[in-house]
Amino acid sequence: MAKKQLVGEEINKARAILEIHPIPPHHNESLQATLCDLELHLQSHEQADYARMANLLRGAEAELEADHPVVASVISGVIRTLANMGI
Repeated sequence: MAKKQLVGEEINKARAILEIHPIPPHHNESLQATLCDLELHLQSHEQADYARMANLLRGAEAELEADHPVVASVISGVIRTLANMGI
């Protein structure tokens, strides 16, 4: 399975978890925007700043870890998959 496809699956999993485990609107908007950016760049052949996106995801994971551990865990999965891609 292609690495980009794995990241896409992790993004889909994150969205599904966000529907089940809602988070505060400001966190949700920021996280959804980052996931959308990541998804768009994975689908295109343009050079993307994946390191910036991974850092945004790490920040979201840290902010949500205490109050929303399930969501933080799924974000961690996206970050791990990016790391496995060498990002």
